[in-house]
Amino acid sequence: MAPQESTRIESIRPITMESILFGDELNTDSLKTKIEDYDFYRYLVSDFHGIARCKIITKSAYPRMSKKGPGIAWRTPVLSFDSFNNYDLTRVDGKRCTDARLIVEQSVPRPLQWAGKGHSVAGVICETWWGVDEQPQMACPRYMARRLCEKLESEFKLRILHASEMEFTIFKENMEPLFEEGGFYISQEFANHEEELLSLSTMCEKAGIPIETLQTEYGPGQIELVLKPEFGVEGADNEFLFKNAAKEMLQKPGQYSRCTFMSKPIIDKVGNGSHYNHSLWKVKENGDVEDAMWNGSEDSKLTKTAQHWLAGIMKHSPALAGKIA
Repeated sequence: MAPQESTRIESIRPITMESILFGDELNTDSLKTKIEDYDFYRYLVSDFHGIARCKIITKSAYPRMSKKGPGIAWRTPVLSFDSFNNYDLTRVDGKRCTDARLIVEQSVPRPLQWAGKGHSVAGVICETWWGVDEQPQMACPRYMARRLCEKLESEFKLRILHASEMEFTIFKENMEPLFEEGGFYISQEFANHEEELLSLSTMCEKAGIPIETLQTEYGPGQIELVLKPEFGVEGADNEFLFKNAAKEMLQKPGQYSRCTFMSKPIIDKVGNGSHYNHSLWKVKENGDVEDAMWNGSEDSKLTKTAQHWLAGIMKHSPALAGKIA
């Protein structure tokens, strides 16, 4: 997503990554960083389906666990929706699969103020590594995303800035949609449900998940929240945490699936999307970044880098669709 006309002059000037990431909105100092600030730590890892798998770490165990990581089943990233599997696998190098560990990959724990029911809980983003030789599990979704982001910068001096428009559907107790279809942008409809939706946004912001806009969507019971763009794997972390937060905060007793990000929760109605908006930024020698996609002298207004990038997306779109669907 190239910068819009009104911001294009600003975008071609060198800017710092921090100014794009945080601006004046998110103060990272507000995120708790001291061990004694939390009663429990939720070590989180994403499986293939974006479902949050976790282990709860006590305050007393956290100093040790933050260095080595707790053990976890090696199959965790590839578990099915019902957590069942009946297959056996070997590693890429042919060795027998052994136990894995949750390795901390984000230095600042995030306060999960919606969790704990009176206890303070922090979220800690992790990746799965093999316990036997401390090598990363190459099938871990976050490891794959991080590796590609690092390769993009090391080989091409580029960073990806990205965010998604997160659409989801909320149901009533009888599994009917929370409201009828056609409530697109209607203020009165949003007002009927703003108490829990605004609370969701506030809690996410406190966890370092930057929310920009909220709205009712066209589909029945459909809501959209748009996240602020972030560089690299941090943007993926925010989307992963947001989906987990929304499902946890909006669920009710007996309604485990009250909030869903399924693409077609109602088969004959408008589905949920996650429109992926992104742009490329060139990393300068001093660490600043500048727009790598806009070129006013080209007929397309795109740089050669942007043209090749878009051509690659189009060429590989069938494989991408199969992977993302």
